[in-house]
Amino acid sequence: MSYKEKERELWTRIIELYKNLPYLWDRAHESYGNRFMRDKGYKLLLEAYREYDNGDCTIPALKKKIENMRTCYYRELKKVRNSAESGVEDIYVPTLWYYDMFHFLHNEPIFETVEMLGDLSDNNASVESNEMPKIQVIERRKPQMNVQMKHEDYIHEIKTKEEEWEIMGKSIAIQLKDLNGQQLTIVNKIISDAIFYAKTNQLTIGSSINLGNKSQDY
Repeated sequence: MSYKEKERELWTRIIELYKNLPYLWDRAHESYGNRFMRDKGYKLLLEAYREYDNGDCTIPALKKKIENMRTCYYRELKKVRNSAESGVEDIYVPTLWYYDMFHFLHNEPIFETVEMLGDLSDNNASVESNEMPKIQVIERRKPQMNVQMKHEDYIHEIKTKEEEWEIMGKSIAIQLKDLNGQQLTIVNKIISDAIFYAKTNQLTIGSSINLGNKSQDY
């Protein structure tokens, strides 16, 4: 098998896995905006890549390559649609070898998506571009854990976290119902302040609410 054939085999696997992780590309997916889930998804892609190549590939480089390939796909799709709408007999035939593999993206708005991904040239978007280190294909190792099983574990993990947040939120909401207007306003401010300090890593075990000469830990 030639180098180019091995490289295409690798990217065929990566694209297929990417297709099965819709929260990485489907903006209508409930977890598309979930950074935790998206990070896990790209880690899965990187693990799949490294089954073939133990090189210096990183998640940012892998994401950039996929974005480049997506941009090329959308440009080819745009040519196909423009050709069909023009009424010519010979409708444009895409030249990208991975065009059909990305067809699960065909319902995405072309102009908006291409603008979002960036104005990239076809040369930059080809599999053979220099955006990533050249791969050194190795004999495929037997994965320690099936990628799909890992994906399912990540789904379960994020759902468990969401359930914990929902339970906490409902518990707080129930307690807030018993407060009068002024006390409710003050509690909302305290909660907002606590969240702000937590996000800026300023809370400690000793953090508390100071009520004049009294204090109440929280």
